[in-house]
Amino acid sequence: MISVTAYPTIEWIRNRACDRGAVLRSHARLPLTGSFSDRIVSQLRPLLQETVAVDHNIWVATPDGEIEVNLVLQKGQRKIAICLSARYGAESKHADALTMVYGGYDALYRVNSDRSDRALNDLIYSLMCDKPSWFSNYGRLVTGRKASEESILTSSIRASEAPIMLDLDHVYMERMKLCKANDWVIDFEKALNTTSGTQAA
Repeated sequence: MISVTAYPTIEWIRNRACDRGAVLRSHARLPLTGSFSDRIVSQLRPLLQETVAVDHNIWVATPDGEIEVNLVLQKGQRKIAICLSARYGAESKHADALTMVYGGYDALYRVNSDRSDRALNDLIYSLMCDKPSWFSNYGRLVTGRKASEESILTSSIRASEAPIMLDLDHVYMERMKLCKANDWVIDFEKALNTTSGTQAA
């Protein structure tokens, strides 16, 4: 049976990425400074399996310029990106879709928080609930002990496939997955159309 789809394959998109050079970084999209990403890395590393690599402050070349990814976790061939925003920051889902596809990530997590210890513990707990096999037994135990009651309740109520993982006063966490076209294809196409229009102008 022949199936037809309007969505391009991921391989085709990534091959097209080689044809697109990175443009100058937008001054409106400055890298996140401060110690919050460093605090996440220092607390996260001891909790993960030894096979999980952690990197941070990675720049991904996209048609919209270079976009920063604050944290990257990789286990085998699977990679996930964690992008941090200031509290109540209005980050574009278009940019996140570009980052996920051109960076070759299986999932991208967008986090808005007040950068408190409570927010840090809750986002790590939510990440552990989503990727339990990436954490050691010790890591799963520690994250559960440090998480707030609200985040534990939220994680038990929300469906595992829901894009919004946390929606609390101190931390908001949303996820888009490459395997779910509904999460990113529309935003990706809009981003490419916007970028093409800008370059044409």
